[in-house]
Amino acid sequence: MSVQCEASFLPLLPSILSNYGLTSENFSQDEETFSRIMRVANNTIQDTIINQCGQPEEESQSLSICRHFISGVLTFITVVAGIIGNILSIFTLVNKKMFSVFNHLLVSLCLADMMVLLTNLSLALKTVSPSSSTLSQVAPWSDGLCHIGVSSSVFFTIAITVERYYAVNSPLNYQTRSTKQGHWWILASYVVPVVVAAILFNVPKLLQLAKIL
Repeated sequence: MSVQCEASFLPLLPSILSNYGLTSENFSQDEETFSRIMRVANNTIQDTIINQCGQPEEESQSLSICRHFISGVLTFITVVAGIIGNILSIFTLVNKKMFSVFNHLLVSLCLADMMVLLTNLSLALKTVSPSSSTLSQVAPWSDGLCHIGVSSSVFFTIAITVERYYAVNSPLNYQTRSTKQGHWWILASYVVPVVVAAILFNVPKLLQLAKIL
């Protein structure tokens, strides 16, 4: 069905709706009557569009193959490579010789990125195997967790920037704070607000997934 054909049909909508008495005055009617009129009018509109413009065009085979390889296979390969890279980075950064708030913040950033990668892994698998009922159930929650991972990644990047600015701009105060407060307390002062902010930032998405909204 061409977009031009469907667009040319739009001027006919008011006349079709008026045939069923569907005007702004209908909003004052009871909900059941209004819903019935809407269903009948909607069916008529769809039938008229099909008669005028033909059946909707199905997705071409070439487009389906491209989606399968780009959103499925290539995404899967990229995700696996990203997971391996982040795991290697984490093993390097947790070395005792690299014990610092900055490096542990980088570890936290790697974990946030891995969360994004793992959730995208399930979405890639769903593209490769769309008939899987398990992946279809997991995919919406993977999307929600992916949003949290992306938010965490952004906030951790900001936290790393703030930490480095403080260390370079005020090195004496930075050393004094490290001595008084301790490594883990300073790290928690960055990590906890980031995690809480990332979750709160995506509460609407989570509520939508839980069908509360």
